[in-house]
Amino acid sequence: MRVLLATSIVLLSFSGYLWGEQPPALPDAGSMTIAPDADATQQLERRQTIDQRMQAESISLDVKGTPLHEFVETLSKQANVPISLDRFALQDKGLSQNAKITIQAKNLSANGVLDLALQKYGLTYVPKGDGIEITSREERDSILHLRSYSLAPLLQDGSGTVGRWQEIITENLGEDSWEALGGPGTVRAFGNSLVVSQTEQVHAEIGSFLDLALKVKQFPNQNYPVQSLPISSSDSAQNQKLAATTLEVEFKNTPLREAIQQLNKSGSVIFQLDEQALNDVGLSPTLPITLSKDQRSIPSILDEILSPHQLTWVCTKQNNLVVITTLDSNCFSEEVRLYPVRDLVWHGLNVETMQQRRFLQDSTRWQADQWSNVAYLKSLRMANIPALPDYQQLDQVIQGTIRPSSWEVLGGPGSLQFVQEIDCVLIKQTPEIHHEIDGLLQQLRQQQTPETTTAFKTQIEKANAEIVSVRYPLLWSSPTDDLDEAGFNNLIRLIYSGTGESRWQLPETSLSFAYRDLVVRQRRDVQQQILSMLIELDLLHPVPKTNPPAQLPPGQYMGGGGGGGFF
Repeated sequence: MRVLLATSIVLLSFSGYLWGEQPPALPDAGSMTIAPDADATQQLERRQTIDQRMQAESISLDVKGTPLHEFVETLSKQANVPISLDRFALQDKGLSQNAKITIQAKNLSANGVLDLALQKYGLTYVPKGDGIEITSREERDSILHLRSYSLAPLLQDGSGTVGRWQEIITENLGEDSWEALGGPGTVRAFGNSLVVSQTEQVHAEIGSFLDLALKVKQFPNQNYPVQSLPISSSDSAQNQKLAATTLEVEFKNTPLREAIQQLNKSGSVIFQLDEQALNDVGLSPTLPITLSKDQRSIPSILDEILSPHQLTWVCTKQNNLVVITTLDSNCFSEEVRLYPVRDLVWHGLNVETMQQRRFLQDSTRWQADQWSNVAYLKSLRMANIPALPDYQQLDQVIQGTIRPSSWEVLGGPGSLQFVQEIDCVLIKQTPEIHHEIDGLLQQLRQQQTPETTTAFKTQIEKANAEIVSVRYPLLWSSPTDDLDEAGFNNLIRLIYSGTGESRWQLPETSLSFAYRDLVVRQRRDVQQQILSMLIELDLLHPVPKTNPPAQLPPGQYMGGGGGGGFF
């Protein structure tokens, strides 16, 4: 009795202070100003200027057998960026500043020129002070840089949290380089930003991912772009360009290095042999290559000359560069891609506003298979309609049909995570499997027509309008006290007010109590509102299925949601 009276008071005092007190006024936003740290500001601006100069495609060089230190001096002048040599790192690799550099470059970025020139020796470069330092890959991977990433543009519509984006980044980028897995990388949230200490390579992935995430989030529903977007090293646009380019070549026991030089004479693409990777697996860059004379696409040429030697190739995201490397090269074995799937997970519905999203999510929330065991939810579940957005079934389709053993759930290297905040799937897989995923999604899209989308919308509307009865077993604090009529009436008034009193004017609707349970007969969508209110009031706690199997084949470990399916 006393418990219900206390509950009634809480229900009637949601909108203000219990004792009539007025809350204090909030301070004006943005009224505080700062005196900037001039030194820190200048340092940041200098670093940004260096990055811009390194990315500008303004470098043209033609050097052959030039000592490394002379090459660095020339490039430094052209790029207007200080470039130094890490002599200790060079000594550790048995190199000197006189290592010979041969490169032809026209209108490339300084980043691209360094990639081409240094890869042969297993060297790379890192930011240092107000310039760039050339060092070894091993040394690069041991140097951590501190950067802050603002997530405000991704959070402005209220979708997602800083913690959620932190989770996405640490679970999908940088592999095992984070502190939770024993690595050196750390990340902490501050306001709407993430402060990250990581290697330059991981920072590049994080920056690329966040840029793409914002771009994809802003994609319009009309003419929605669905092409997958690379986050790591590979470039799909360049792959398409290569497939459309044909060459007529012939090799007869030609050293691989010479064959690559011959391909470079075509002028359309720059080919680079990763000699360090070949040396690491005991292969010589002069191994003989044979290919009969014929007109072939560039991918066909590369596949035919490389696959017999367990070699592969990959397009980088910049500089029209194709790198020939080994299958087990850590740089290119798997790549991370972002797949826009808004059209698929919303089944073609033109979801434009956050209100529409939340309505559909609330309407179909209980469709997931994990809720099928809750008795009072059975009347709320709609036949043959999945939970929206329908990521579960898309997961089943992808991991259950495309090389299931290649996914991490069965011990493979591939991973898949849904980024609901931007209607995307983030997938790490080999280039070959990415190609299969592209093909599968295209098939699904061909089957999704305006007719199927209209039928799906009509099905939801019809199911929401159906009158159903539900008996809610409310969780009162006291299991024995009698409950008074005043307390019941307070809860009834709250439900009427929250759902709209006009909803209760239909003769077939009703709301009453059966001892401690609330019995409601209403439209299914109104029942969804009532259920949400009862959960918020802590009067109801739906419990999903527990103790799922520790590991099932891909496509079976997540619930399928009330039937439905992908067309």
